[in-house]
Amino acid sequence: MDTALAFRTDEAENAFLAEIAARDGEIAHLRSEIARLNAKVDILRPLKAKVQELEAQVEALKARVCQLQRLLYGRKSEREKEAAEAGEPEQPVGRRRGQQPGSPGHGRRRQLSLPTEEVVHDLSLEERHCPNCGLPYGLTPLADTFEEMDFQVSVRRVVHRVPLYRPTCSCSDQPGLVSAPTPGKVYPHCPYTPQTIAWLVLLKHLGSLPFNRILRLLRLRGLFLSPGSMVGMLGQVAILLAPLYEAFQAHCRTADRWHADETGWKVFIRPPGKASFRWWLWVFAAPDVVIFLLKPSRGAKVLNEFFGLEGPNPSRGILLTDMFSSYKAVLKFLVAAYCWAHMRRYFRDAGKNYPEQLAEWSRAWRLRVVSMYRLNKARKALTPGSPAFLEADEALRRFVAQEVEATWRAELDDPNLYRPAREVLQTMRRHWEGLTLFLDYPELPMDNNLAERLLRTPVVGRKNFYGHQAAWSGELSAAIWSIQNTCELHRLDPLRYLTEYLTACAAKGGKPLEGSELDRFLPWMMSPEQRQAWAAPGG
Repeated sequence: MDTALAFRTDEAENAFLAEIAARDGEIAHLRSEIARLNAKVDILRPLKAKVQELEAQVEALKARVCQLQRLLYGRKSEREKEAAEAGEPEQPVGRRRGQQPGSPGHGRRRQLSLPTEEVVHDLSLEERHCPNCGLPYGLTPLADTFEEMDFQVSVRRVVHRVPLYRPTCSCSDQPGLVSAPTPGKVYPHCPYTPQTIAWLVLLKHLGSLPFNRILRLLRLRGLFLSPGSMVGMLGQVAILLAPLYEAFQAHCRTADRWHADETGWKVFIRPPGKASFRWWLWVFAAPDVVIFLLKPSRGAKVLNEFFGLEGPNPSRGILLTDMFSSYKAVLKFLVAAYCWAHMRRYFRDAGKNYPEQLAEWSRAWRLRVVSMYRLNKARKALTPGSPAFLEADEALRRFVAQEVEATWRAELDDPNLYRPAREVLQTMRRHWEGLTLFLDYPELPMDNNLAERLLRTPVVGRKNFYGHQAAWSGELSAAIWSIQNTCELHRLDPLRYLTEYLTACAAKGGKPLEGSELDRFLPWMMSPEQRQAWAAPGG
């Protein structure tokens, strides 16, 4: 019995040892398989990262294709109707421009401020009689009357004749010849009147016309002017306008609020240390003056110099801009307010570049921006401090806090948020303080559209005459655009203003005005009578 039991025990032990050996073999096999799979993982891991990188590149390229298709085939204007933003149906593509059928009209403008010339169209003596019996027609108090607007451009030669008188007395203090004083020249040997020069200057800068086109228009009216004469004339005008331009800049620095923007420009000279012809045209718009600057740099150095931020008396105030980095570098002295129009474009572009993933998300955010504009517009229409204003202010702040800020914070906390949407919201988070500054300053606009509108005329000129060949020419253009836009801001006629200024320089012997002589040409110092005399037509 003991022998049989021992035999069975040995058999069970052997079976158990065999099972252990089999398991050890399986474990060794599994370990080798794991090692083989780990080796594959080591090979596939960088491939997976590469696939993710390529997928991101494909998404970015798809977005770029959408953007280029919009630039090529889309609408040229960035304006989109608020009706479309609010979910209302868009107007059909073939919608007529201008007055729509069935809509109330405003009538034809009579243009009563223009000089009037009456032309009578009467019957001849023979036509005033009956052709059958020969009796005359009787004149009635009735008449058919109609009006036409006649625009005439003419060039004339003005000959100044100055009679000379010789004294017939023997008085010792009398000169040999006596004559009336003659009109001064805008600059020595200038063959053009101040108004002619003002017209030519505005044709180039307000009309955005290149030199050759202006000269061709003049030839149509019989005036043959060489390009060299035109350039020499503008060079003299640049000297005469320099003190006025500097006075405008000095006044702009004293403001407490500015719009600012910049755009690329071509000046075909290379300052020391600059390898390209790319300059930048800057604009700074204060409440009562507009300044354009043409600089070879787009950096914060331009802002430091203009606002005197490194000097003893730096400008201080609110600078309303886009989110370009140069503006953020001057926040030690200036408070940055950022543009909601730019923020809205980021939402719009994200929806258009990634229509499958972000179209609805983009539309929802643009609706929030439109709602903010409407609430802010309703607040600005009320008297500050009134109960209605306080109620509208509370409604605006509540919407910004509960519908805008709370939403972007919640979406940024979502780990599944699509990457391009996260990037847009991170931009909003970084600039949130400046984006909401308009809440505490109701007079502050929500966007920087004013500065962008001011750059439109120069940009059209950039397309037409493609920049400048000399730095002084670019500075003259910046001065003219500054003067023209400041005049329009004060509802003054730029042509009349420039004509009067050049006339004053001519009366001074073709020299620039200085000191107190400039005061009557500073719009913020003009008397009401002078404003009325130089007012723009219809202004």
